[in-house]
Amino acid sequence: MVSEASTAQKKKQIAIYSDDSSVRAAVILALGNRIAEDLPEHEIHEFATGAALRQYIDRKSQDGTFKFDLFIFYHFLRLNFSFVINSCACCFFDHSQ
Repeated sequence: MVSEASTAQKKKQIAIYSDDSSVRAAVILALGNRIAEDLPEHEIHEFATGAALRQYIDRKSQDGTFKFDLFIFYHFLRLNFSFVINSCACCFFDHSQ
């Protein structure tokens, strides 16, 4: 059971960057409404282009802090028929300090 204290917490902000909309949809489905029972719900921000992500990040948040608690990056690059680069990275940000 989720305590009232955890539901009163600020929603975690998650950025998902991938130029493939099916990848973004799969990540969103996997995350669900809450990553863990002891964490607050989250809000997901989707980005299909680097320019859109950069524009969003460059805007200052109201309190001057970084806007995301979790950043998920997925990129698929086919250089030719035999060489494929498939990369995924996740970064967590600790705002407690």
